[in-house]
Amino acid sequence: GVSDIECVIDAKSQDKLPHAEIRGFKPVNMIVFSDVSLKFLYKNPHLVQPILAHEIAHLKLHCKRIRRLRILSRISLVGAGFLISLLNSIAIEDEADREACKHLDNPLDLHFAIGEAFKYLDDKNQQHRRVAAFNTNINNCDRIYPKHNLKARVYNYFRDLYRFYFEYDSHDNDHGYNYLHRPVTERSENIWRWGIANGYFEEF
Repeated sequence: GVSDIECVIDAKSQDKLPHAEIRGFKPVNMIVFSDVSLKFLYKNPHLVQPILAHEIAHLKLHCKRIRRLRILSRISLVGAGFLISLLNSIAIEDEADREACKHLDNPLDLHFAIGEAFKYLDDKNQQHRRVAAFNTNINNCDRIYPKHNLKARVYNYFRDLYRFYFEYDSHDNDHGYNYLHRPVTERSENIWRWGIANGYFEEF
């Protein structure tokens, strides 16, 4: 259901895996690779198909909506990242996994790909965060006020609010909205449930 996909290399990116997005004044479907992600796929050619199927699923289901929210956020008075906070990244990843499974000869390929890919992620704690959330930087102002001080909390609240509205963007590494993935085990269970419901796997 997705046509005219361009695959591009972002030499500045350090992403471990490719990601899908829509860029340009004239919308262009893109799968963006980093040097690191290309090396990963080169070493694991059996994972290319399931990983690309997952990213194409994002292009089909989610990227248009994300693009619209980004544009609306940009032209609003509340800053670049505000409307992105309306997204539920956990649900988005589940939907992309299920859609990808529909187009794979063996949905278990995606199950194995997720497990292998997450081994290469730097931030292990990121795997265990369950909900999308706002970043807070309370500890960054300890030099100004003790963090237990009420004045510090008020100061930090308004500072973070300002940064979130006017400085953060959804593709920055230090953005106000955290795009999160489920833990590997939970994503695998999601795939298994889909496979059982659609007759691909037998329930034990």
